[in-house]
Amino acid sequence: MTSPWKTFVSWLWFIFPHHTISRIMFKLTRIRFPLTPAVIRTFIYLFKVDMDEAQECEPSAYHTFNAFFVRRLKPDARPIAADSRSVISPADGTISQIGDIRGEYIVQAKGRDYSVLELLGGSSPRSLPYEKGRFCTIYLSPRDYHRVHMPTQGKLR
Repeated sequence: MTSPWKTFVSWLWFIFPHHTISRIMFKLTRIRFPLTPAVIRTFIYLFKVDMDEAQECEPSAYHTFNAFFVRRLKPDARPIAADSRSVISPADGTISQIGDIRGEYIVQAKGRDYSVLELLGGSSPRSLPYEKGRFCTIYLSPRDYHRVHMPTQGKLR
């Protein structure tokens, strides 16, 4: 049985534009206010977030909701597979879509398509080898850890 809260949140996604909600949530999650620990505790309870794997388990340690959302994990929480034939995910989550890149577009989250060119920072030389490749979209649910990792050096842009 679905909780009333989850039903309400799902309903909001159909009524309001996804990108508008994302922008509003971006701003709200970075505001520091006295009720933040209570909001975080409620979130942990509703979405069954496993705080045992967090470096800081106490909700009051997070000054904003975003700080909680991108919390650091204990060093041994996500060991990297040693087998060179393993596929290592850069994030927690569930594969929501996987398949061939058709033309130059990849179907992505929240009903929006992105071009390979957009995903690779507007660089045609970098995007060309991927245009007939394959893609995998990983959906991060509210309970998932929201940091992204990669096994090589890189720069977030």
